[in-house]
Amino acid sequence: MAKEEGKEEGKKVAAPAQPRLILYSFDKDNTQHHFSSFVTKLQFRLRYAGITYESAFGSRPQAPKGKIPYVRFLDDSNELMGDSTLVAKRLIDAGEMEDLNAALSPEVRAHDLCLRSMIEDNMYFLLLYERWNENHKAMRDDGPWAHLRGGIRHVFVGFVFRFVRLMLYFQGTGRHSPEEIKRFQTEAIGALADLATAAKDKTTGRDTEPGQQKTPFWILGGEKPTEADFSLFGYLSGLLVTPTQPATVALIKSHPALVDYVERIHKTYFADFRDLGL
Repeated sequence: MAKEEGKEEGKKVAAPAQPRLILYSFDKDNTQHHFSSFVTKLQFRLRYAGITYESAFGSRPQAPKGKIPYVRFLDDSNELMGDSTLVAKRLIDAGEMEDLNAALSPEVRAHDLCLRSMIEDNMYFLLLYERWNENHKAMRDDGPWAHLRGGIRHVFVGFVFRFVRLMLYFQGTGRHSPEEIKRFQTEAIGALADLATAAKDKTTGRDTEPGQQKTPFWILGGEKPTEADFSLFGYLSGLLVTPTQPATVALIKSHPALVDYVERIHKTYFADFRDLGL
């Protein structure tokens, strides 16, 4: 039998890695970062660990906790699981994913938890405020449901708009004025930029070869990422490629260290995605 073109005799061709799970989101476009920072957070966590996944379009009624993202494990359990943090913890407990925070000192571990809480439980709601209180038409026409036909999209997004506005009011963020929200955003993003600048300074001189791709630096300044890096990259990257939060994007772009932080991670772990255009 003739040898197949492009294959060396006696060498086995490695089969593609079988996906470990299916990751469900509400974005049909899998070539750019998602509107949901939690989807990108989990994608980055899986890619860093070398765990292969499939992407699929999900629905909230199917989601175990009624929110995006959620996953289906492709094993005997066939389990559906929601919440990006819980999915990572399950894989860590199973020994399939490194516990990146295990070796941290108690102080740094506390800093990591506080930073994640700031991003996911504070800045996330400031982002929702800008998207839905100030740019709800952009969310309707250019948001994650832009693929829906006009009439259906208007009705559905109108329902989401009322729900999010009510949720933000009872959560507390919706009780603030736009000026107060802008002040909170400026303070929070400035704090992230200070951390990014300090972390980047620790890597000065590391990438010195001409043409060498700059390696990522991590927000708490360590040699490896902590869980906060996955939350932060998920938050920043989705903002920079979606058109529904111009004020926050302008704030991020005003801090070169934050832009560099995102670009380095994107080029290292998401080279198959569209360029960020920064």
